[in-house]
Amino acid sequence: MRIDKYASDWRLENEEKDGKIKTVTVYRGEHHHFTDPAAAASYRLKAALAVMVLIVTAIGSVFLKIDTFRTWYSNMPFYISMFFLLFLSDSVNRFIKAEDGMIIREDADKIYSRYMIDSFMGLLFVCASFIGCIAAVITKKTMAASDWGFIALVLVHIVVYVYLIVHKDCVKIETNSKKDN
Repeated sequence: MRIDKYASDWRLENEEKDGKIKTVTVYRGEHHHFTDPAAAASYRLKAALAVMVLIVTAIGSVFLKIDTFRTWYSNMPFYISMFFLLFLSDSVNRFIKAEDGMIIREDADKIYSRYMIDSFMGLLFVCASFIGCIAAVITKKTMAASDWGFIALVLVHIVVYVYLIVHKDCVKIETNSKKDN
């Protein structure tokens, strides 16, 4: 099972405090660090703002009365991209909290790989939604302002996902050369 994947990185140790022995878990696995710590430090706020823009615009789109959004080929890909946005937000949250040189293996695995997969898949489904919006525009005789607003919102999502993918090197992680035991 995947639950045991990181179990070997943790050890139980006895700690004496105030005459009492207490068993605590201590991380003894490999620590990781960012490939470019300066770029990672400067990119943290930008990544958080990019994900916040995605979340706010996705939630805001639900409250708009959009005719184009009633077609399944424009709304289904957009809603599917929300699943990837959820995992991307977890990856960016771990990235923001990470201390360079002290990143545990579980976080290292989930930061870079999830960041890349979820950014790419989110972009893929938002592009599919954009194609659905264009198809809806072609088949409709008239377009309301809210329809153009949704198309603009989808374009914002595309731009933000491309921005996240372009800056993938800022979240790249390597294993430290020494192992702490």
